[in-house]
Amino acid sequence: MKKIAEDIRGLFDSSTPQERLFYRNAPSLSSVEKEINNFEKFSKDGIIVGRRMGMGQVGMFDEDVAGYHSFVIMENASATPYERKHMDMGTGLNYIYSKKIFVHPDFRNQGIGSGLIEDVLDLSKKIKKDCIIDVDVANFDMINILSQYEFDLDFNWSAPRRVKMNRYYRDHKCSI
Repeated sequence: MKKIAEDIRGLFDSSTPQERLFYRNAPSLSSVEKEINNFEKFSKDGIIVGRRMGMGQVGMFDEDVAGYHSFVIMENASATPYERKHMDMGTGLNYIYSKKIFVHPDFRNQGIGSGLIEDVLDLSKKIKKDCIIDVDVANFDMINILSQYEFDLDFNWSAPRRVKMNRYYRDHKCSI
């Protein structure tokens, strides 16, 4: 598990300066390991633990870690101070929130990111929760991918460091 977590941190090291504006720092090894363990446990028993259950899914290409999707299942959660300040969120948040989807540049356009998105959409349908993702307005590749999966623009907001963001959502009742 530690090797996979190190490879995932390496994915973030390969990101562009623009991508780093939003991602800020690479996740810690312990965070990645915890997210992956939570995903594996949830996949096995289907139990959501807590109001915010962070999960991580690894996208593989042959034997290489090619992508990573970090997301949170929100179960009647309250907004964090950050969410209240920047997005005017409140309480009773019930959805899957994609925190980070990242594919190493060497593996882009090979279906890794699409596979990660399709997997979370399948999960969304299974647990009857909509999907939410925030995207830098300049990330045209991701915006294009989201439109292919019928995500709709919900609202715009400004992240710290003046990064302009769009929030997209997809109803769990949509078919892939």
